[in-house]
Amino acid sequence: MIQMNAIILSLNNNLIINNDFQSDTHFFKINNLFNIERTILMLNDVGISDITIINNNYFAEYNYLQDKYSCTIIPISNTNDSLFHALYKIREKIKDTFIIDSNIVFFQNLFKYEPFSYCYITNNFSSRSFSYMPQIAQDNHIVGFEDSSENKDYFLEMIFLSEKDFSNYQNFFYSINTSSKINREYIFLNLIHNIHIYAQKIPYNVAGKIDTRNDYIQCLEVCQRYYFDFNNYFLNLYDYKNNFLFIQNEPLAIIYTQRLWKDYNAKHPDNPQYLDEPIIFSPNEFPFIIITNGIDIGFIDLIQECNYIRLKRMYIRKKYRNSGIGTQIIKKINTFCLLSGNELQVNVYDEAAARFYVRLGFKHNFTNYLLKGSSL
Repeated sequence: MIQMNAIILSLNNNLIINNDFQSDTHFFKINNLFNIERTILMLNDVGISDITIINNNYFAEYNYLQDKYSCTIIPISNTNDSLFHALYKIREKIKDTFIIDSNIVFFQNLFKYEPFSYCYITNNFSSRSFSYMPQIAQDNHIVGFEDSSENKDYFLEMIFLSEKDFSNYQNFFYSINTSSKINREYIFLNLIHNIHIYAQKIPYNVAGKIDTRNDYIQCLEVCQRYYFDFNNYFLNLYDYKNNFLFIQNEPLAIIYTQRLWKDYNAKHPDNPQYLDEPIIFSPNEFPFIIITNGIDIGFIDLIQECNYIRLKRMYIRKKYRNSGIGTQIIKKINTFCLLSGNELQVNVYDEAAARFYVRLGFKHNFTNYLLKGSSL
């Protein structure tokens, strides 16, 4: 099993709204969810729960993240060298680690494991007055950066440091620890000279940076479009801890639906479902097959309603029940609902299913169960 962790840098990110300074871009909401929580939920979604937040703001503002998501909070003074010393203090923790700036808004879940160190580069989705532009060698690793005001590819300010490079970046930390004056540019330049960090280019509509009011408006618009299509989220998700993903296979989804109704008929002989009737998925219905270690183990069937998302059906093969997989699947569906700004309702067919959903925090709402605005 791959063990990854993450460090979120929440450092002096100010956003101007209506000519007034509004501090802390991570506390701006995207679909009614704080941006820093969006990042944490996406990390959790791929199996990363070991998350450290380094901040130079009031510690009390971050207490709820520590309580809610078990994040480690490291407060520092508002200087670049204190950031380095904070990273130096947790240097032994950096193994297969994402280092992420909190002003990034992720639409697609981009946290993926690679056996090498890498960072993302993208293009502006609005004019940017200043950015760091990467200098890339022929083998696609980064050899430096330059300041530019041109509309070119820029660093997204997220780096994945691979465990393969552990000794190199440990040596890097030790080599510059005695420096009395350190800035972020110096750190990054020395880092890429010690480690081959490869560039991976992504389109603007899967992630972006918030620096201005226009950036924020663009993020809101792109996010709304992105989460209108369930496929964008589920087909780009892989859980490295639980080793499962989602695929589309409508014939197999029909077979699982028939299995579900057979189980239902066995439990409810007085109210049987007719298995000979054709199973047709509506245009606003999204069935996904659940794959674990290359084996299909069940499916989910989601429906986009007017103002909420409904889990119409979920079926897990008997061999894989009572193992926590159902709970993990519900958590992922709920994360999608939180990221898209929707409530989650479920269809419940028997008392055992009702007990399962109540245990996860759902509340009875007429014939459905409702999970409203809460992470699991």
